[in-house]
Amino acid sequence: MFQTSEPGRYDAILMDLQMPIIGGLDAARAIRSLGTDYSSKIPIIALAANAYQSDVEACLSAGMTAHLPKPLDVPKLLQALSSSPK
Repeated sequence: MFQTSEPGRYDAILMDLQMPIIGGLDAARAIRSLGTDYSSKIPIIALAANAYQSDVEACLSAGMTAHLPKPLDVPKLLQALSSSPK
């Protein structure tokens, strides 16, 4: 959906790491590889049950902006969104 959207359509992407077709890490890499200003700047925030340091590092290495553990803590989400580059 992101790839075919017009720039500015989405303000952020909340990415589940475990999805049936493509995993969140691969999806984030695919978005970042589109090579547009929009795809390089949109905040991609991982939502995951696993919150080990290695999981956080994998998300950041895949191009995600932040990693938040489930269950979602809304104040932490708002903080991650406000600290993301625009």
